[in-house]
Amino acid sequence: NGKAVRELLPVVVDWQRKVMSFLGRLPDKVIAGIVAVSGKTVSALRRKHGIAKFTKEAMLEEVWDANHA
Repeated sequence: NGKAVRELLPVVVDWQRKVMSFLGRLPDKVIAGIVAVSGKTVSALRRKHGIAKFTKEAMLEEVWDANHA
């Protein structure tokens, strides 16, 4: 029913907002496990925002850049 959907909407928006800084920085499946949604759901959110998927190479580059800036 409509009331149930309205009550769940803040929960959905809340987890999405909370994971934004981790998208592309951790594997989608890891994020999904933490927020109890499917990996496909996290992947879709990441792609919606144009964020590349996590790779070990990108993570190492980010760490290198942070330590050599």
